[in-house]
Formats: sequence, structure tokens, C-alpha cells
Amino acid sequence: MTALQKRWNILKFKRLESTNTTALEWLKRNPNLNHSVIVAQSQEKGRGQRGTHWQDSEGKSLLMTLVIQPSQRKVEDRFTLSMIFSLAIHRALQDFSISSEIKWPNDVIMNRKKVGGILIETGIRGNFISHALFGLGLNLQNQPFEIPYASSVEKESGKLITVDDFLENLEFAFKALQHKTFEELKPIYLNHLIGYNATETFESQGLTFDGSIVDLEETGEIWIKKNSGEKLRYSFKEVKFIY
Repeated sequence: MTALQKRWNILKFKRLESTNTTALEWLKRNPNLNHSVIVAQSQEKGRGQRGTHWQDSEGKSLLMTLVIQPSQRKVEDRFTLSMIFSLAIHRALQDFSISSEIKWPNDVIMNRKKVGGILIETGIRGNFISHALFGLGLNLQNQPFEIPYASSVEKESGKLITVDDFLENLEFAFKALQHKTFEELKPIYLNHLIGYNATETFESQGLTFDGSIVDLEETGEIWIKKNSGEKLRYSFKEVKFIY
């Protein structure tokens, strides 16, 4: 057993329907899975934000779900948990001297290409979060992609990283961030967010416009100031980036 496996209970599989789905099924049977990590070489039905399907080639990507059962996180901390995981991934890559950015709410971007996506699902008990499933699909190695804006860490950085080495960095980064508050994380998150105080093109209700992200709410909603001067607040499904 490695030092990492003593801190995180890592369970590896060749193929799963979805690491998040497997984690949720196991939680129903075993309520004590805190700090367990489910890793698959391939997924049949990997899921992303907005109901998208996560594409992967067997053995080329890190496909994982980290199960956390926080004791003091309230329902309103759901986006804070998303920020923690996004920033932990950013730091884990940074420890390999690899630069990355976050595309709101939590895509992993390198050189304007998407190399990873996050899906976080939470369970609620009363006013508190009973569990959080941190799902990550991270393209570590070169592989064929069906969409032009997808890429891999290897292609964009020239560095080949193993799953175990990345998980080691991720564990240290997550541990350093996991108890931070929204207010502590907000300036760090914004500093690595594409479009913060920088003009990007967005689409909302079928219309495109140029503007910049100027603020972030604890709920995860963003404020965008259009180049016209108008300032509007958007939730996850109300606006998207146009590359």
C-alpha cells in the first residue's frame, strides 16, 4: 500500500458505467466512504455538466470520483466545494510546472483547449451536505478527440503524467484547501478564471455578446459586464462561453 492509499482509499477498475454512478450506489450500501476514490480506465456513460457525455479513450485519461462526507458544510457551501476541487486540480498541475485556467464553472483549460471537466453531485441532510461526489475526467495523454476544442495535458504541455502521480499531487492540494471558506477562495478562483476582467464572447438566450466577468456570488452565479456597459447576473444554464 502506498502512502497515498493510506490517506485516500483508492479503488481501481478497468471499466465502469460512470465513477459518479458507482460511488452513489456504494454510498447507499455503505454510508462510510469518506476519502474514497473510485478510478476507472474507461467509462461507458461518463457524464459532464449540462448533461453532456464525457469522451475518453481507455487508459488515456484520469476518470475518477472522490467521495467526501463533510461534517460542517451547509447547503449553501455547494459551490464552495466546487471551487475547492477546481483549485486543487489547478494546483496539482501547477506542481508539475503546468499552467492551466478554469472556465466557469469548473472546466480545466490549457491554451484555450479543454483538457478536463468536473461533475460534482451532493447529498443533503437537513441544512447540511451529507456527501459530495467530486467527479473528474482529465485527459492526461494524447488521444483522438471528436470536438475541436478538446485536448490533453500531454499535448498542451509536452509532459506525460501518470494517474498515480497526479493523484498524489491532487491529494495534497485538496487537503490544503478543503476547509477554506468562500471568501478565502473567491480571489484565488477569480484570479485563475477565464474572462475575469478580460473580454470574452458569451451566449445567452440565443444571442451572443462581448463582456467580462466582474464578480462571483457564493451560489456560483457570475456577474458579467457587457461591453455596452450593462451588468447582468447569470446562473449556470443561463450563459455559456463562445470559443
